[in-house]
Amino acid sequence: MSNEYRLWTRLPVEQAKDILTAACIGQAVYNRVTIPEDIPSQVLLTLSGIRFLTIFIFSKTCVEDPEFKNIEQALRRLARQAQGILEYPNSGALYLSASEKRSMIYPIDKGEPNISMVWYMDPKTSLSGMYDLILDVFEQELPHAMPRRYGLIEPPQYKFEETGRAHFVDFLTNEAGVVWHGKHPIKYVFVSNASGMPASTNGFRCNRLEILVPSSVYAKENWRIVLHRLFREIAKKVRPFYAEIILGSQQDTRSWWWRGLPRHTGDALIIGTPYIECVPGINQIGKPLNAPEVSGALLPADTLYYLDAGAIQKFRKAASRKLYAPVGKHVDGKAGFRRLIRQVTAKPGAYAKWFPIEYD
Repeated sequence: MSNEYRLWTRLPVEQAKDILTAACIGQAVYNRVTIPEDIPSQVLLTLSGIRFLTIFIFSKTCVEDPEFKNIEQALRRLARQAQGILEYPNSGALYLSASEKRSMIYPIDKGEPNISMVWYMDPKTSLSGMYDLILDVFEQELPHAMPRRYGLIEPPQYKFEETGRAHFVDFLTNEAGVVWHGKHPIKYVFVSNASGMPASTNGFRCNRLEILVPSSVYAKENWRIVLHRLFREIAKKVRPFYAEIILGSQQDTRSWWWRGLPRHTGDALIIGTPYIECVPGINQIGKPLNAPEVSGALLPADTLYYLDAGAIQKFRKAASRKLYAPVGKHVDGKAGFRRLIRQVTAKPGAYAKWFPIEYD
């Protein structure tokens, strides 16, 4: 059981030694300079401008002493004085003053554009088996993406705090077209499970997970760091063949209809199998997400590569034009009766037009 208390602050912590007795404290690190990339997501999304980390590790006998509550009060006072957050051990609970809480509430314009974070996955692996993994990452990295309400229609009929996680996972598994409202400021989360769906001449139906984030929120440095971290962590769980962070209005791919590499790209990409075999030098362009810990070891065949804005341009130059989606109208899923018949009776070979490997 950890007895480590952490102070994440904007200002250096002062007079800490005056309130802590040598007999109680086992170890302390004062005012370590930190960078946003090293700060936990929960802390980053609670307070901006953090520059220092101070750590206190208390002895077990000290924590069990009834008088320890006085030390916790002193730690909270230090957090207020240094404009920071006190992170409690084990539970991960945070203490933040009421005035600071108000400073992190962002107003959202209902008409503003959205940033889309979307992962596209091979439907041979059912998405339903990944829901718990996805929710675990959401809880750890972005609790705002957890459902507030969900259902089949607007407004969604179920409240997550009343039904619980088990009911929600069961609902996702057994229903299609689920409406998923996130918590402010996350607007929507979309899930498309194409496993078991018939072939279509419209394109390649793939599994899809998508999160919509207001562009003004994405513009905040802390949020952008957390969202890119979430982008990578989700990819490690669901193993997409392609994922992107892009302004919603620039998306070339509609819903689950994959028609090849999008011609427009955004701030970040993740490339997986089979596209990594189709792009020469991808290991020199992108950063591997699941690289082995041993330096110089061979990368797994299913390595995912993360590409930032600079690497994306190199990727576009290296990728064959044949891999890109054709220029034309987006597939919107709407079709007349005859076209619908062609979709549901298409042979799996129709996929070869859209996906760079044989698929059956």
